[in-house]
Amino acid sequence: GRITNGYTASRSQFPWQVYLIIDEAYFCGGSLISDKWVLTAAHCTFNFASFDVALGANRVDITERGSQFLSSRTSFVHSEYNQSTIDNDIAVIRLPQPVDFTLYIIPVRLPTRSQAKLTFLNEKVQCSGWGKISDPSPDISSTLQYVDLSVISNDLCATTFDIITDAKICVSTIDYKSPCNGDSGGPLVFQEDDGRYTEIGVVSFGHIGGCELGYPVAFTRVTSYLDWIEENTDIHIR
Repeated sequence: GRITNGYTASRSQFPWQVYLIIDEAYFCGGSLISDKWVLTAAHCTFNFASFDVALGANRVDITERGSQFLSSRTSFVHSEYNQSTIDNDIAVIRLPQPVDFTLYIIPVRLPTRSQAKLTFLNEKVQCSGWGKISDPSPDISSTLQYVDLSVISNDLCATTFDIITDAKICVSTIDYKSPCNGDSGGPLVFQEDDGRYTEIGVVSFGHIGGCELGYPVAFTRVTSYLDWIEENTDIHIR
């Protein structure tokens, strides 16, 4: 996915946002969820071997002071990931060493067990990434972009896609604001009452026709995978 018709993010606005260069050829987003683990989509890691992870970056075209680059060959893809139905589109990448947190590198919060039953319907959410900024654009964005979106019901989402399950979460793309190609694996977050951000979705798929058609976008619903995250990382879910 990519961001179309969004805003340019400031340097430390999304300090959990990472980008991945996969097998030195493919680009995806991801999010830092602890000092050793990155959360992303299975379709970004399935059948791939090497992951160059950029942390604390706002630009992809230059190296900024305070950004860090680590290479990993350790990823765990959900064992029931299905490429045709795009079910269980979730994966984690283990960093080769713990990262130090800075103004620009801070993990996003994962949902708590008590939030596992929430649908987040109509919740105001944000999605960020370096994906394409328009359908005709040949390339990803050089600067991190974000959009403000709203969660819609899975029933409404299912009127566009016939592969919507409870383990997916969708947003509307009113005004053609949307994730797009290159945003895959990146975070969908909402701001909690204490001001911190919690990741509730991982960019999974949009409409095959393009990102600026007004169709919903589907994400992997993070609350459906709290057990999986805990079992495949050393992270304790609160």
